[in-house]
Amino acid sequence: MRNGAFDIWGGRKPGRCMASTPGFSLLELMIVTATLSVVSLIGYAAMQNAASSVNVSTAKSEAMTEARDVLAAITAELQLARKNNPATSDYYARINVDPARHSPIEIVFQVPTDNTGDNFSSPITFRHVDEDLNGNGLLDLGEDVAIADGALNRSVLRLQESPGPDGEPLLLSRPLAGANNISDVDFRLDGNTLAISVTATRVVPGSRYLDKATQQIRDVRISEFLSGRVYLNN
Repeated sequence: MRNGAFDIWGGRKPGRCMASTPGFSLLELMIVTATLSVVSLIGYAAMQNAASSVNVSTAKSEAMTEARDVLAAITAELQLARKNNPATSDYYARINVDPARHSPIEIVFQVPTDNTGDNFSSPITFRHVDEDLNGNGLLDLGEDVAIADGALNRSVLRLQESPGPDGEPLLLSRPLAGANNISDVDFRLDGNTLAISVTATRVVPGSRYLDKATQQIRDVRISEFLSGRVYLNN
């Protein structure tokens, strides 16, 4: 056809252009992609910070709980103890430093078994055990000697002899409050006042740092400290 019309082979009309197809330019796509990448990185960093905050809070709470429970168990029995036993001079409330391997401190005492004040229990010992010599939170070669049970122990043990089935004394041992993250314990006797401090240390999951002194990657740890005082009867 003539005069601007299509010919029989589908040709376009002369003198007129086809309409442009809607879409995005390459520059626009690159800008959008870069923006989404930045937003994603910011979101990921925010999620990591939130997760790290939750892990730190959890570790602090668990450490505080262990320290509080151990301190409560220690004071519950020691507040019944006497500084001196009038019935015998063999046992009285006393503090021993480095009583055994991987055991930095212990306190030995007795408590009355009745209201007469003349009868006392067999000696009770609260002994701090810390097998984590290098502080890495793992049971390394040569560390499992305090209890030798194949596990890393950082606890306060309650030790007391009791008559066995055959009449021979049997040493009973158990960790106080089931806590196994007790990194430090201290006993100080000033007159009749016994000062007690307990520190519990927990690993923060997923948090590590570079130890510049040893050039080793170490876990981040959170410690909680609690203290109390007990008055011992004469």
